Amino acid sequence: MADDLRARPADEPLTEAIAGAMVTRFTPESVADDGHPRSRQWVDGIRLMLTEPEVQGEYLRANMLVQRELAKAIAGRTGTDVLDDMYPNLVAAATGAATTVAMEHWLRADPTVAIGPLLREVLDQLWAGLPTPPKR
Repeated sequence: MADDLRARPADEPLTEAIAGAMVTRFTPESVADDGHPRSRQWVDGIRLMLTEPEVQGEYLRANMLVQRELAKAIAGRTGTDVLDDMYPNLVAAATGAATTVAMEHWLRADPTVAIGPLLREVLDQLWAGLPTPPKR
């Protein structure tokens, strides 16, 4: 994901660059143009990572490694220092949490929904400062 962020245009706003990198990373070849998975195996793999206690520890460990690399890429784009400034680490951590929320929502959705728009929606809410939604 950090490499995807680094590959985005340098003049693209950070929030759009992150959203674009996320959508690229989470819509692999196993996902059709409509955003729905082509393979049940891909869905099952995501579900396993998020729900099975035996796998969750490894998922969290891998997520922390991704978060560190993402923070470095964010620091590079923003001219901040990953060791001295909290900003790149905070953005990377918030992005990771938002991604997990979107994936969990995607797995529960009935009827199924495309993951790309969910990722954009959760990141848009995050960048907007998490405004309180209207009551249902």
